[in-house]
Parts: sequence; C-alpha cells; structure tokens
Amino acid sequence: MRTDVEGDGALHVVFAHGAAVAVALAGPPQHLEVQVVSVDGVTGVERVRSQPQRGLVRELGVGGQVVRRANGELVLQRFGQDGAPCSDLVCARPDGSLTSFKLGASRPYRLALALGDALVAHRSPRPGRVIVAAFAVVQDGAWLGRRTSPLWSLELPSPGDAPTVYAGAGHVFVRSPEGLTAIRM
Repeated sequence: MRTDVEGDGALHVVFAHGAAVAVALAGPPQHLEVQVVSVDGVTGVERVRSQPQRGLVRELGVGGQVVRRANGELVLQRFGQDGAPCSDLVCARPDGSLTSFKLGASRPYRLALALGDALVAHRSPRPGRVIVAAFAVVQDGAWLGRRTSPLWSLELPSPGDAPTVYAGAGHVFVRSPEGLTAIRM
C-alpha cells in the first residue's frame, strides 16, 4: 500500500473486516495532511483512496484508533501522550471523500469501536469513573455538516486507569489492568 502524503509523520494500519486500512499523517503540525487507503485483504483491490487533505488533524499525537462503520465509512481519531483525544474524528466515506466532526462538545470522548452504525466511545469525568456512550452520526445539511447525537450513555465505576472499551458476545466491555466491567446489550 502506498500513500501520497510525504514527510515525517505516522502511518496507522489496521486489518479488519477483510480489508487492510492505512491512514497516513505527515507534515509540520500546522499543515498536517491526512490520507486514507483501504485495500481488500483477499483480492488486493483498492476500495478507498482519499485525496490528501490538510486541516482535518491539527496534532499528530502518538497513537490512534480506526473503526469501520456498517455503512462502509472509516473513522479515525488520534490520541496524545496522555491517551486523551488530540483530534476530532476524521471520516473517510466509501467514495474517498474526507470530512471531520467532533465526538463530544466541550470534553471529547475517546473513540473505541463501531457497533453497527453507532460509534462507541468513553471518557473519564473524574478518577474512578468512566462514561461509556454510543453516538449516531447525523448529517445536518450543508450548513452544519456532520455531527454526533448520543444514543445512550452509562457512567460506571472504572476498573482502573486507562480503560479500554470493546464489544463482543452481546456485551460492551470496559477493561483496565485492575479489572473488567461487562454491560449486557
């Protein structure tokens, strides 16, 4: 897989749902470029190739999360050294176009996974607590663009610092080095 962005940066590659997805970020902080490329894992056919675009991500960060929604969109969020989100969500549509939108207004949520068309994310409002929430991504016309709307949220005791959220077997799980919480869906 090749990308068209050049310079120092990061390449985030995941393999999920039968496709290899590469998200390339490069350039100086004030002019970071983003490009998303998705290749079918069986045939090697390129499914999505966005044009490099500036201004969607303002900080490179040290890590990130890429999820695939049921409608084929790929959603990326970058994380800083402390594990907190340092970017809005970047969404690559199946037609290759890129857009960005916020996940949480004043206190951003950390993207965890896609559950159908919903995005599941979490944040810690205070030590020992975690809020896990599912969001719908809605199109609000050309004026406001895309935004997220909460479907549900739960505040739980956090099983420790740096929780990880994932889903499977009809549950959403919140895991940390100190413990595990399961939410039956």
